Amino acid sequence: MDPPNDELALVRDALYGRDRKYVGCFAFNKASERVQQKGAMIFPTVERVLHEEVMPCYPSDPKAQVEQFPGVGNLLVGYFRVVKDGQMERGAGFLSSLSGPVMAEAIRAINIVWDHTIPDSFLSTIEAAARTGSPELQELASWLLDWHHQRPRREKELAASRKETDL
Repeated sequence: MDPPNDELALVRDALYGRDRKYVGCFAFNKASERVQQKGAMIFPTVERVLHEEVMPCYPSDPKAQVEQFPGVGNLLVGYFRVVKDGQMERGAGFLSSLSGPVMAEAIRAINIVWDHTIPDSFLSTIEAAARTGSPELQELASWLLDWHHQRPRREKELAASRKETDL
């Protein structure tokens, strides 16, 4: 079933960064914000565009990625923010369907949305990426896994150093 034209146009606007708002030196992807506001109803369109239009031609070079699909990171962050509100199994299934540099972007988005913590439903997919992905994907997934597992210790150390500074 084809997605409604307005949803498809909105997702593509977010993907290509066509509607930006500038505040000082910061740029905000307004279309990506509108995608997020649509909620779970937009998932099929986002998933379809990423699978059919992005994954087949997503470049491995980071500079080329930004030039070709400047809003993919914003789109994925918005997607996972909606996932966080009760759609974890769908998000886990979507994550496991990704590969290569698009999966790397998804892992970066997960890191942003969950602040260095990996939700249980995503853990096995990210562990598999750390073992079997490209060298770049392995490095990114391993880094996030390390942060995820070391976070409680790091937070204790940070709290202790703040306490020392406050004395």
